[in-house]
Amino acid sequence: MSKTEQQTSDQDKAAKTKMPSKVIKQHVTMAIGGGLIPVPYADMAAVTAVQIKMLHALAKMYDVPFKKTLAKTVTASLFGSIIPRYLGHSSIGSLLKAIPVVGTYSGSIVMSTFSGASTYALGRVFSEHFASGGNFLDIDPHKVSDFFKKAYEEGKNLAN
Repeated sequence: MSKTEQQTSDQDKAAKTKMPSKVIKQHVTMAIGGGLIPVPYADMAAVTAVQIKMLHALAKMYDVPFKKTLAKTVTASLFGSIIPRYLGHSSIGSLLKAIPVVGTYSGSIVMSTFSGASTYALGRVFSEHFASGGNFLDIDPHKVSDFFKKAYEEGKNLAN
């Protein structure tokens, strides 16, 4: 391989690495906005929609077949087995919004941070999984749990 071909190959790899990051960050921003919706549980529905949309964009980027119902099922399984304590935060954040004024403000802060961080972690996990040749059917929540938790912590910093 010539030096020019190697440089082109390296540039292609760098571009492919940046594209998923850009998609993930765009959806993190939308998820943070969804977390600010002042209506309990409407916020969670909005964030779920953003996350599914992000998974669709990532799947398309990696030529992975996408089915909305499968993406929802896999996402629920992933969240359910990896981060039950974080899901508690989202429910509390959403329920706090039912308390006038103070609850709405507090709940929005909690929920927007959780929404951004969890969307970031979900995007990172699936981006890595798809990049390694995986698809929606062969992801193992237990194998990705440590990476998800690390990405969630990174996502909290991004969301704040």
